[in-house]
This record gives sequence, structure tokens and C-alpha cells, in this order.
Amino acid sequence: MKEYICECGKIFDNPQRFNGHKKNCLIHLKSCGKEDKIDEYVLSQKIGAAKNGELRRKQNAEIKQNLLNQWISEQHTCERCGKVMTEKFGSGRFCSRHCANSKPHSEEAKNNIRNGILNKTPSNCPFCGEMLKSKSLCAIHMRFCSLNPNKERPKGKKGDPNRPYKIDRDTTLNVSFGFIDNYLKTQLTCEICGKTVEQVSKPDRFGRVVKRLCIDHDHKTNSFRGVLCVLCNRQLGWYENNMDAINKYINKEHPKDPNCLN
Repeated sequence: MKEYICECGKIFDNPQRFNGHKKNCLIHLKSCGKEDKIDEYVLSQKIGAAKNGELRRKQNAEIKQNLLNQWISEQHTCERCGKVMTEKFGSGRFCSRHCANSKPHSEEAKNNIRNGILNKTPSNCPFCGEMLKSKSLCAIHMRFCSLNPNKERPKGKKGDPNRPYKIDRDTTLNVSFGFIDNYLKTQLTCEICGKTVEQVSKPDRFGRVVKRLCIDHDHKTNSFRGVLCVLCNRQLGWYENNMDAINKYINKEHPKDPNCLN
């Protein structure tokens, strides 16, 4: 059998394959002086690879979409709320991030969610008539409604106005939260510099403007003294810590220059 050997080293036993190989062999084209066809061949190879890559991407996208449509047609339900999912979220076990991070619902709650039955029933405020989503929200709204003549601060561990005022975990003052609230209604300025709340308020790191005055107290007896702005409260604390040194410095005999007439 006759063998056909190309300049690149490949061996063929079929002349048709050998002739087809020579048209695309770069070494053969260079030896024959056909450099102009080399650029055309390389460009055609790049265009073919790009077309093949785009075709593969389209095929992969179609395959993913078909698998997703098939998964949706199977009507998977959320493991928490039992809702039939129309979209795939994550691994497909839950319908949303809320369900993935929450506790599992009971079978009755799952059936209510499937049938569109919600436990929250709307309710109207008897004072202002505002429509609220549930009765619990309406009860909270009634406590602070502007038209409610008997509105009170909610009682409890944090809302009891008669409990002692706490600045931190270890500091309790000799006044209550209700006393502080009433005092802040009458005293609206710093008791040292006289600046109002709007003048001393500055935005925090989140961009929110905090409007409040600091509660000043005696650090030895933990007794309430008044309200100050942030700057005066800091300076007063620094003065109390260095009071003896400051008075000693002020009352001492200062050095004088004998060469100066004044």
C-alpha cells in the first residue's frame, strides 16, 4: 500500500485525505510559499471557534431553561410554608430566603397558605379610622393614636415609666424614666451653653440625625443633675476628673519676667 507523507510528519494511506490535509497544513503552506493563505486559514479557524462557542452557550442556556421548565411543571412545594413554587430559589427546597431561615410551619398553616387564607384580618382604629393589616397592629396603634385621649406608654420591662432610669448596666439613677420624659419636655436646651437640640444634633455614621440631649449625673452619688449637650457633658466630665490639678494651677504664683515692665 502506498503511503503519503506530509512535510509536518503525518502519514496517510488515502490520497484524498492527504490532499485535504495539505490545504490546511501550515508547514506545507510555508514551504510552498503560500503565506497569504496562512492568514486566511487562521482567521477562519478563529471565526469557527467563536461560532462554536456561541452555539455551545446557546445550547447550554436552552438546556438550563428546559430543565427549569420541567422542574416548575413538577409543582414542587416549599418545605416550610408548603407554597407551590413558580420559580426555583437556590437548591429548590424553599421558596424564599425568609422560609429558608425560619422555623417550619404546621400542616394547617401550610394549607392556609396554599389556599390564600391569612391569619391577619384587617381592622380599623376606632379613634382615627385608619385601616391596619391585623388586630395586633391596631392594638399597638391605638396606644399612640393622636386622637386617643387615654394613650399611655406601653407597660413592661422596658416601657414602665416608674422603673429607675438606667444609663448603663451598672449605673442606676435616683429618678425614673417618667421623670426624665417630663423633664425633657420642659428643658429643651443645654443647661450650660444654652444650645437647642437642633443646634447640637449631628448625623451619625449611618446618616441619621440623632436629636437628643445627654443625661448628666453625679458619678459619685449617681444622682440626676440635668441635661447637657454632648460637648458640655464631655468637658464637664474632664473638668471633674482634673478639678484639683486645674485649681492648683490657677491659684499658684505664676512666674514673672523682671526685664518686662508689664
